[in-house]
Amino acid sequence: MHTLGRFIFAPLLPYFINDGMLTAQQGAQLATLNYAGYMVGEPEKLGDSHPM
Repeated sequence: MHTLGRFIFAPLLPYFINDGMLTAQQGAQLATLNYAGYMVGEPEKLGDSHPM
């Protein structure tokens, strides 16, 4: 349902850091959580036989 969010985050991250909205460490932590969520959610989605 919210698949666009995980793809839009990565290209925007450098802008967040350059604009001072996040530090590099905060960006790294958010990126790690983003990718971990992707790795957990995608196999779960593969088991779902219902189309989106």
